[in-house]
This record gives sequence, C-alpha cells and structure tokens, in this order.
Amino acid sequence: MTASEVADIELPYLETVDTCEKAMGFMDEFKLSHYPVVNGSVFVGLVYEEDIFELSDWGQTLAQSKLRLPSVCILESEHFLSVVHKVQTSKLSCIPVVDDKNQYKGLITRERIVNVFGSASIVQDVGSVIEIDLAPNDYYLTEITRIVESTGVKILGTYIRTIADNNKIVLTIKLNKQEVEGVLSALDRFGYNVFASYQLKSERKHIQDRYDHLMYLLNL
Repeated sequence: MTASEVADIELPYLETVDTCEKAMGFMDEFKLSHYPVVNGSVFVGLVYEEDIFELSDWGQTLAQSKLRLPSVCILESEHFLSVVHKVQTSKLSCIPVVDDKNQYKGLITRERIVNVFGSASIVQDVGSVIEIDLAPNDYYLTEITRIVESTGVKILGTYIRTIADNNKIVLTIKLNKQEVEGVLSALDRFGYNVFASYQLKSERKHIQDRYDHLMYLLNL
C-alpha cells in the first residue's frame, strides 16, 4: 500500500493567497496543528498553528506573513509504513503527499493512519493474540511460524517491540483461532516463553455473551 492509496484528496488545502485566519479555521475544523499550503498545484510547505498564534494580524495572507513553511512531505510512491514512521518521528499531525515533481496529491492525517490500521485483518479478524519474550539472537520468525502452523493455526500478523530495560524483544502474534492451547504447548516444548495470551471475540459474540450472562442472572 502506497502513500497515494491512503492520501485523503477530499480535504481542502490552503494557498499562499489565503489568510492566516482561514488557515486557523481549517486547522480548527479538521482538528490539525499543521496544514498544507499550495501554490497552484505545487506544494509549498506546512503552516504551523503555533506560529499563527504569535501573529497580531490574522487578516494578512500566508505569503505576507512570512511564516515558516517547512517542506515536510512524502512521495506518493512510498510505502504506507514510511508514512507512519515519518509522522511518528516528525511529531506532525499530518503529512502531505506529493509526486516526483512536487505536485500536491493529498494529505495523510494521524486519524487516517489509525483508520487504515483499524481496517486491517490483524485488527479486525476474530482470533487470539499471544506474546513471546525472547533475546534478539533467539528471534527466528520462520522457526516460530513453523511451530505455530504445525498445530493447524494460521498466523495473521506479527509485531515486534523492544524492551530497553532487559535488552529483550516482545513478539506479538495474531492467530486466526481462539483456542490456542496446542500452540502454547508446542512453543513451550521448543523453549519459547509465552507470557501472555488473549482471546479476541467479534463484537456480535461479545454482545451475545453479555446478553446470555444477563439472562442467567435474571433466572437466578
């Protein structure tokens, strides 16, 4: 998935002839602290809410204001994960998307990133999650995948995070089934420490469980 596939082309952009007041209005409406500024179809840069706050006259145009407009953006051909990394490292509320000629192609907000991740099968599909802690030198995904899938369970996705305190990593695995006792036993036989597991139910199943529990209490 590329940046162009995720970019929101419906959000209006600012032009250099627009006023600072209009810029503040857009940022307030769309709950952003930064906003793209375009000249014609060419991306100029991002205007910062904090900079406009310091101005005494919001009636002047962005060009007249001489505000900084950092040209922070990402190419439309770059992978979606590069977008996530850039948003995280830059601490920006959005990232403009441009082509190789710096033509503006849309905007990716933090909310849009959350929505993209939220619609992924690793989040949406019913199943279970297990977490394994291990030393970096012991991490071999192919071996762990072989062990897990030998039990008839499929891996839907994985995620790694580092624990700085003890120089270990935590491998989070999303599985396609809720019953994972066989997986836990298999991993234990090969010396892997599964320190947490969670069953993920569908919303419908969750509501049915709560209803069944209520009926049980009413019948006591």
